[in-house]
Amino acid sequence: MYNISMYPRLFGFLDSYVVMIVIGIIAAFTLLVIYFKKNQFSKRDIIDLLICSSFAVAFGIIGALVFEAIYERQWNWGLTFYGGLFGGIAGFLFVYYVFIRKSSTLKIAEVFKVAPPAITIGHAFGRIGCFLDGCCYGKPTNSWIGVQFPFLSEPVIPTQLIESGFLFLLTGLLLVLILVFKFKYTFIVYLGSYSIFRFIIEFFRGDDRGNFLGVFSPSQVWSIFIWIIIVPFFFVLKKLVFVEKKADEQKQNN
Repeated sequence: MYNISMYPRLFGFLDSYVVMIVIGIIAAFTLLVIYFKKNQFSKRDIIDLLICSSFAVAFGIIGALVFEAIYERQWNWGLTFYGGLFGGIAGFLFVYYVFIRKSSTLKIAEVFKVAPPAITIGHAFGRIGCFLDGCCYGKPTNSWIGVQFPFLSEPVIPTQLIESGFLFLLTGLLLVLILVFKFKYTFIVYLGSYSIFRFIIEFFRGDDRGNFLGVFSPSQVWSIFIWIIIVPFFFVLKKLVFVEKKADEQKQNN
């Protein structure tokens, strides 16, 4: 068991949670830019990508706030990941299809392929922020992994760090699939693997998150929903997203 001194403020004045979220966003943007530069996309494509991604972050924050407010039935400035994920995807697609697509050569297929590791690395740093802030902690435990937060009476499972570790590993796996195996359905791998992990880790969470029918937490309900739609989503990617890239490749070959 480890005694933990929380660090909600870094250097005495910086909100550690916000700092880690900003670091996560920077890491995500950096990964996207490196990938697009490595694959020799134009500067205009990279700028369009960053514009859409910036709106995705803004919409994601709004979605995270709204979902949390719905869960809590009051506005408390809390954030929930699935709200951020759905809001971010909606924001990116809205800006891309309404404002960017007609005047840009940026292909949404490339974005869908590389977006998952960008999301996971950003999320991983965000969970470290949760640990520093003392939120999203696990259930009480007497095992060696238990950590003692000053505001709790007994050691708890460090679910924040467990999830962060999983997300860093998932980032590595997704990058290997992209760079080594040229795999394009990484969004399916990401959604499937994370929803399973999140469904399981929720059983070990000790903070109050509400419940659905007295059985599942809100995040577990969303995890189940993702698994229900994952097959239809695969065919959406295959028929509507990656068909665009295939058509472009055939055109270049001709």
